[in-house]
Amino acid sequence: MSTDRYRVGEFTLDQSVKLEDLERAAAIGELDRYIIPLERLLPELPSVTVLPLLEKRVRHGSKFNVQIAQIQPGRVSSAQGATAELNSGEWKPARLRVFSQQERLIAIAEVVVPRTYQPVVVLEAEA
Repeated sequence: MSTDRYRVGEFTLDQSVKLEDLERAAAIGELDRYIIPLERLLPELPSVTVLPLLEKRVRHGSKFNVQIAQIQPGRVSSAQGATAELNSGEWKPARLRVFSQQERLIAIAEVVVPRTYQPVVVLEAEA
């Protein structure tokens, strides 16, 4: 059995970059073309965009409430050979990507009780 790795999560070998190429890009000021914006990470997680009042709570790590209708589903992908999930009633996402009105990813939040979330990672401190 080979121990070579061809994939890490959603990232595949064809998306990789050689260290020399990164060094060259950094030297000529083009490193940003290799950087994946935070907003594109964890696409499988559902997301919610919060209004400024809730954004302030999220940035301070406070619990916040959202309606299920406000949550946008994440990208659905099944592992090769996995069976389809059975529909067991109301959708209850366990973790969410939280976006500001400016479409910036500001946090990852975890469900505490239905419709109440707690930020577990805050990505940007309030200015």
